[in-house]
Amino acid sequence: MIEVLVTVALIGLLVALLFPGIRHARQKAKRTVCSSDLRQIHTASVAYAHDNEDLFPHPNVTGDFEYRRAPGEFDPADPKRTRETLGLAAVLDRTRNLPGRNEVWICPAATVQMQAFKNTYGFQTSPKLGQRTTYLPPRPIKRDERGNPINRSLLANAWNTVWVWDNYKFYPAPPGLSGAVIKTSDYEIPPELVTYPHALNYAVDTTLWGAWYGSASGVFTAVNRVYIDGHVSLQALN
Repeated sequence: MIEVLVTVALIGLLVALLFPGIRHARQKAKRTVCSSDLRQIHTASVAYAHDNEDLFPHPNVTGDFEYRRAPGEFDPADPKRTRETLGLAAVLDRTRNLPGRNEVWICPAATVQMQAFKNTYGFQTSPKLGQRTTYLPPRPIKRDERGNPINRSLLANAWNTVWVWDNYKFYPAPPGLSGAVIKTSDYEIPPELVTYPHALNYAVDTTLWGAWYGSASGVFTAVNRVYIDGHVSLQALN
């Protein structure tokens, strides 16, 4: 009887020791997939830009609202079942640069609610997208062994301008309706309901940029972002 109790206790201890490591490995795998998604979306955006005077999709094209359902999706509460035709995914789908209804638009770390919209990524809708200086730098770009641009000053706004990111701020805009005619605050997710997609542990993720923002418990939340120049950064939020 004592031997059985000792065995059960040992199994429980092993599970307690292994579970955090398994959870961290799963979280890291999801972050890796998310980063890959963002790079693919950026590559497709660059392909679009090469056919459009080196300019990324303008807000007038994407619908002037930073978060939308996947193309073809509709709001279940809409009796007209209007299908989504706007958004970055819809634009890249129409130009055949990247299918708009594809797993690449869904971060595996996003909530079930976000994944139900078939797109979990927000995108840039700044009016600055009409200014050539915020777009692609001269090609080719020299990079170091980590893939970072060697001369960042050449990239100017391209280095600092976020292009696509994990959405956590908004519910999707009404399908087919321009953001110019809707009230943005009506689609903001209340702070108490906000869920950040990535959870990081200071003890095992100290090499990540922004790790010093960790909370007292050593755990902090973050979102993935890809910038105009193509680099992906994990941004700590608390």
